[in-house]
Amino acid sequence: MSNSLTLNYGGQLYVLESTPEANAVGGSRVDVFEEDDGTDSLRAHGIERPANVHPRRGRDASDIVLGRPSDLIYPYALPTQFRTMNR
Repeated sequence: MSNSLTLNYGGQLYVLESTPEANAVGGSRVDVFEEDDGTDSLRAHGIERPANVHPRRGRDASDIVLGRPSDLIYPYALPTQFRTMNR
């Protein structure tokens, strides 16, 4: 578990809500248990910790333009390219 209460595991990003109990486990070891129904549970210091789960978007070489994610570049690059092509 990171100090910012996030954990990357199995293509998912787990985020604990910032509570005094959760802050106590920041930076410590967390065990992930995969249940039979496909859900995961996080346990720190033997206590299950609730977390919000966010799927991670995979990235490959086609997602990076000039070292930045393309979803940040394209909204600015495409209108400029369009104006340049239609002069």
